[in-house]
Amino acid sequence: MISNIIWANYTELGDKACAIGNHNLGGMMFEAALEVALRSDVEDPRLALSFDNLTMVYQQQGQSQRIAPLCKQVLFCCERARGAGRRSLASTLNNLAELYFKQGDLARSRALYRKVLYVFEQIYGSNHAVLVPRLKRLGVICYKLGRFGEALVFYNRAQNICRAQEDVE
Repeated sequence: MISNIIWANYTELGDKACAIGNHNLGGMMFEAALEVALRSDVEDPRLALSFDNLTMVYQQQGQSQRIAPLCKQVLFCCERARGAGRRSLASTLNNLAELYFKQGDLARSRALYRKVLYVFEQIYGSNHAVLVPRLKRLGVICYKLGRFGEALVFYNRAQNICRAQEDVE
């Protein structure tokens, strides 16, 4: 289908532009990809990915006020996709959790990072290296909230995963 090719081209150009640091051009390409995806079914996983790509650009540009509404759109799309967009869901939850962390809303950030951790565990397993940054972030949040025992659990789990990865290599 032609719209799939057009969407893929815009998305690829957006990725390449962002990779070289041109987030303005990347944002324009991702917005064009979103326009193509919006013409499709609400359950189309391209829609969630397009919203998620824009959140990444806005994060890089420091436009945090534009991120939360996009993340909510992605979450809606992922829920409608009935599991087809689990990676997009995890990425979006992660972006929103990080946004709340940067805004100082630690309670919200903690709740979302716990969901992120759960989704990533479902995708990658309970000992995958992709969990480490999320576990460490949860450790920081718990520490700042005065939940020292919980923080230690997250730090230790991250460290154990890192050790297991070293043993494999």
